Amino acid sequence: MVELKRTEESLRESEKRFRSLVETTSDWIWEVDENAVYTYVSPKIFSILGYEPEEVIGKTPFDLMPLDEARRIADIFNPLTAKHKPFMELENANLHKDGHLVILETSGVPFFDGKGVFRGYRGIDRDITKRKKAQKETKLAYAELDQIFNTAADGMRLIDKNFNVLRINKTLCNMSGIEKDKAVGKKCYETFRGTFCHTSNCPLTRILRGEEHVEYDVEKERNDGTKITCIVTATPFSGSHGELIGIVEDFKDITERKQAKEAIELAYREINQIFNTADGGMCVIDKDFNILRINDILCRLLGISKDEAVGKKCHEIFHDHFCGTPNCPLTRILNGEDNIVCNFELSPQDGACIPCILTATAFRGTDGKLIGIVENFKDISKLKKIEEELQKAKKLESLGTLAGGIAHDFNNLLTAIIGNLSLLEIYAQSGENISEVLEETNRACRQTKYLTKQLLTFAKGGEPIKKKASLSILLKDTITLALSGSNVSCKFSIPNDLWLVEIDEGQIRQAFNNLIINADQAMPRGGRIEVCAENVTVKTKDILPIGRRKICKNICKRSRDRDT
Repeated sequence: MVELKRTEESLRESEKRFRSLVETTSDWIWEVDENAVYTYVSPKIFSILGYEPEEVIGKTPFDLMPLDEARRIADIFNPLTAKHKPFMELENANLHKDGHLVILETSGVPFFDGKGVFRGYRGIDRDITKRKKAQKETKLAYAELDQIFNTAADGMRLIDKNFNVLRINKTLCNMSGIEKDKAVGKKCYETFRGTFCHTSNCPLTRILRGEEHVEYDVEKERNDGTKITCIVTATPFSGSHGELIGIVEDFKDITERKQAKEAIELAYREINQIFNTADGGMCVIDKDFNILRINDILCRLLGISKDEAVGKKCHEIFHDHFCGTPNCPLTRILNGEDNIVCNFELSPQDGACIPCILTATAFRGTDGKLIGIVENFKDISKLKKIEEELQKAKKLESLGTLAGGIAHDFNNLLTAIIGNLSLLEIYAQSGENISEVLEETNRACRQTKYLTKQLLTFAKGGEPIKKKASLSILLKDTITLALSGSNVSCKFSIPNDLWLVEIDEGQIRQAFNNLIINADQAMPRGGRIEVCAENVTVKTKDILPIGRRKICKNICKRSRDRDT
């Protein structure tokens, strides 16, 4: 009896310890009979599914599951129980008392009575909802990272501490020209060789030495032997406990960018050379009148250095009468003009002003917005000197022409005088009337006097001597004398009431004399000249810029030419 009593107390103590353990564990302990009906449920069910143990006793596990899930689990559970087999970590979804879903991980073993008859299962349920959620999130994050890794615009790869390629993305496969299967597991320097491989500048070597970030430009060799330029960024690749596994390399192909940069640099050098060796001085001015750039030629013309000009206001350097006025080229372009050409005088710090032709054009950015202007100064000092020499030559030529014309006029007048004197001698011997011949001789002498007076006026640079005179008489006398001895005749159409005119008779005679002589010389085989005169009132609106006044209008025309 004593022994039996001790055994019973030992059993009760063991049961007590077992129950204490069951009720304090974080898992839910249960027992079902051979029909899968709960016969025992530990109190932990409340914190897992929100039920009190007594609410679950008499129910089956399938009563706590959504219908579809109950069917799925039954298809798994029934074959096992039919053979009384244990099961481990069977994941199943259960409904919490408040309706939300709880994922459980269930394990169970069959138990039998003393006669070996199957009596049910004892088992444990563990809440793995958070773990499943974390796994799902981790899986999603991994999928996202994998997608980012493989669709990144840059080439990427993972390398371990032994230079083995662990992973490579599609971009780098395309960039290097090697397939993923042929890259993974190979040495990094075998699949995408660069100038830093096997040197102390190798990014893995540098990170193994303790660097946290490595970035550099490098030329890499593709699988087909061609080369590309990349920006490589390497960072440590660490495990979950912070231990160094290897490195992550990022490759940005900058071959086209480098080529474009080189092309831009070449273009800039070409433009800079053109700018500084241009035929004229050039400068760039912004909208605020600041000099942004100036070439060597303009500096030389102004007698200053670039440092003295760049950053200064343009009017502080050029000092032209355009500065600060509406005629300023920049002001005009700001007001809408696109191109301006004008005369300009550069004022060097020492020395005489330099005449230039200034061409100003709008300077716009890539977006079309106005930045300022580009000014080109063409030194025309030599051209001015050439023009002056040309003017002198033209004056000398004019003097020669004038001298020839005067000699021609004097010759005509002297011929008339000498001829008339010969006639006088003949008429005096024959007793004929000499008054008409004397009048013609007198008229020729007067014209000679006018011509001499005109020469004196020209030589002294004096003003013409004007007085009222009859244009009718002047025309008839001058033209008759000019055509003396010529085979060209003249027809006059002059009204009797032709107004008097205020003229310098000598100059007007010379002008008409030149016209008639030219007309006479144009008809060597003879012809006729028509001379017309009329009174005309010039109104203000007419073309002649002399205001409203009365004038005499004369027309000389060649009406018939025997040469044609």
